[in-house]
Amino acid sequence: MHVYILGHDSSVIFYRKADYLLFFTIICCVAREMNVQIHAVSLMPNHVHITAIFQSRDSVGLFIKKLKRIFDMHYELKHTHPIFRKGYGIAPKLYPKKVISNLAYVYNNPVAGHLSAKASDYRWSFLAYAFSGNPFSEKIPLRNASMPLRRSIKLVDSYRAHNIPMAYNAQRLLFKNLKPREKEFLIDYIITSYNVIDYGVLSKVFGSKDDAVRAFEIMAGDEFDVYEEHEDYAVYRRLSEAVYNLRTGIDFEAMSGPELDKLREQLWYVTGASDKHLRRFLHICN
Repeated sequence: MHVYILGHDSSVIFYRKADYLLFFTIICCVAREMNVQIHAVSLMPNHVHITAIFQSRDSVGLFIKKLKRIFDMHYELKHTHPIFRKGYGIAPKLYPKKVISNLAYVYNNPVAGHLSAKASDYRWSFLAYAFSGNPFSEKIPLRNASMPLRRSIKLVDSYRAHNIPMAYNAQRLLFKNLKPREKEFLIDYIITSYNVIDYGVLSKVFGSKDDAVRAFEIMAGDEFDVYEEHEDYAVYRRLSEAVYNLRTGIDFEAMSGPELDKLREQLWYVTGASDKHLRRFLHICN
């Protein structure tokens, strides 16, 4: 089953690594709780793709409702509108060709959206974690870890053992006093510790995980059952970098009208982003 969740008015949902980590760990915790078998996940700036096997059709709606509710409960940024668009897209995948095409589509979403050159290069599609526990960081053996990193690893293990998602306050505590390389390692450790994606489906469908990755490089996959607007999502990365450099913060809905108008003009000047992308990034709803 392919599930598609979109931000309200197609607005950006994930601005920071902390946002991605929170949502991914929520997916993993709810999947364990509801016995949902996850086959693929791709977190894009303003939408989410999940391919999974559910216990029943009714459980799909309950699963999505729980994801949205828990994320909304934790989300730090002020929002006068809902975070997510009402409802969700859903498309059953009953035949092998449909399954193959869907997996390629979900894992290649960041490639089609200009966020990475290859599916395995994008951290938030989690494909690289099929091959390594720390694909985006330097491995740090526990015996060589600093005391702050050891404490953080122990806390991650505790949260995971109790099936508790990585809320923002927990993340701030975990990453406090860590060096940059330790932070990247800890992100990989959190993802690997929580990860419930069944990569075995890649071997089952494609012959092996390596064959799956090679297939993804030559086939984009398709999805005709769920409508998705295709766009250049790399613009949101450029906008995030510009906001970081301008040091304005990302709590846009807490800004006054004049402040938001000024920021909008600055971002247009720096990035050349279209009005559509600026509105979605700044949560200026139609």
